[in-house]
Amino acid sequence: MWCIILLVFGLIGMQPKHPIHIATTEIVYNPDFNNLEITHKVFLDDLEKMLTKNFKGIYNVGQPKEHPDTDANIKQYFAQKFDLKVNTASARCDYMGKEVQNDAVYLYFEVENVLKVNQIFLKNTIFFDLFSDQSNLNHLKVGNSKRTVKCVAQKSEYDINF
Repeated sequence: MWCIILLVFGLIGMQPKHPIHIATTEIVYNPDFNNLEITHKVFLDDLEKMLTKNFKGIYNVGQPKEHPDTDANIKQYFAQKFDLKVNTASARCDYMGKEVQNDAVYLYFEVENVLKVNQIFLKNTIFFDLFSDQSNLNHLKVGNSKRTVKCVAQKSEYDINF
């Protein structure tokens, strides 16, 4: 009997932590500070898998023994996989930091000196190199206008007008 119980719990433990591969991004124009505030919400295990695959090492994100290069590697990866243009001009997304909440990580970025937003070009291929079924939902808010676009392997770029 104990063998069956151990086998069942062993099989449960082998299941993936989450069956869907999705990340969300929120981009909000803040006219008071003339900036875009960007928040990526990703699964902690996906982030650690990406860091290990692309940069080697054990990262322990949000733990006391977190890898010393965690933030630099997150910044580098997201610079390669997330691209924005505002009103056709390239936008530099500055990494501001991260916050771990249970199995999610919030990654904060900012684009400074944005006086007005008429159009945003967005390309989001975060974790496409890890999962063939990765989906990235992007929520954009400029003033009272809200848009949502879904980036998948077949379509990862959008021009969004406001």
